[in-house]
Amino acid sequence: MRDVGALRFEWLLRQRDFEFVGEQRLEERIEIRDGKRPDFFVWRDGTEFLVEVESFRAPGPLAGLRGVRTVSSKRLIKPIGNAIQHARTQLRPYTELRIPLVIVLDDHRRVGIDLSASVLLHLFGELRFVVPIGAGRDHEWSMEHGRDGVFRTGHGGDRGHKRYISAIAVLTPNPASAHIEPVDRERPMRLKVMHNPDALVPLPRSLFSATEDYHAFQTDGVWQIPRNW
Repeated sequence: MRDVGALRFEWLLRQRDFEFVGEQRLEERIEIRDGKRPDFFVWRDGTEFLVEVESFRAPGPLAGLRGVRTVSSKRLIKPIGNAIQHARTQLRPYTELRIPLVIVLDDHRRVGIDLSASVLLHLFGELRFVVPIGAGRDHEWSMEHGRDGVFRTGHGGDRGHKRYISAIAVLTPNPASAHIEPVDRERPMRLKVMHNPDALVPLPRSLFSATEDYHAFQTDGVWQIPRNW
């Protein structure tokens, strides 16, 4: 049975007028490396890129919660980090192609995963406030990432940034169509893209430029995140 997450991403590609081949037809466009078969090879406007789609199955940290609860950022990010670790093994052999490599996250089962921007930012290191020692009441403070995120040294046995991943994207239905059932019935989709600031090959933001699509990225070290992410 075909994964619904991959099916939903295919809807998005068709709705955005991309050309693509799925994993069973990858040989038409690229040589298969190390037996790894990403879900899609996509191209448009002179840019080619590979995509691996990850759908969540197991109940996440928000599953079954009611009322006001406190959940640590580490618990929130763990299932997302596990999905990314799996997806990146499919994409890493294709680093030498020098094309964008993208991981798409899909929670169509609604299993209690928080894919908000504030949580996804922790993939690049736990966020923390930095205040100079001895600063007065009018001190200047900044926000920076620690080194303990999925894309930082020491996670998953890799050294340094996982720079071969160009972006992490969240796939969702357009809110006006979210009520459509069953889940595998096509409806308008949207993509929310968080760009890896250290990517070896960035994903052009112009590729997903529909009004329904959002982009989070860094400018001069500062994250630019749409308010309605």
